[in-house]
Amino acid sequence: MAFSQNEEKLISQLLDMIDELDIALNQLGEDTIQCYKSIQKVKNILKSKEPKGMKNVKQHLMMDFRMIEDRQLEGADLDDVLERVYFHVSNNKIFKP
Repeated sequence: MAFSQNEEKLISQLLDMIDELDIALNQLGEDTIQCYKSIQKVKNILKSKEPKGMKNVKQHLMMDFRMIEDRQLEGADLDDVLERVYFHVSNNKIFKP
């Protein structure tokens, strides 16, 4: 299944936000590769543009968002990107099951 131009843009935007999330977590001293495997999984899904995987993106992200909450991580950059990522995956049907 090929994605529309708009869907391609949504995927690209989310991938950019996930990169920002990685940077924000690294700035807080977090090892994103070891500790946040679901974020890495989402990056792979977005890069490969796997249609079936797109439906699981929000679920994967929520697992690591819970971990971020459990670790009580805070920061203006982190909070901003978390809100934007959540809004993006919640309001675009390409990422909904």
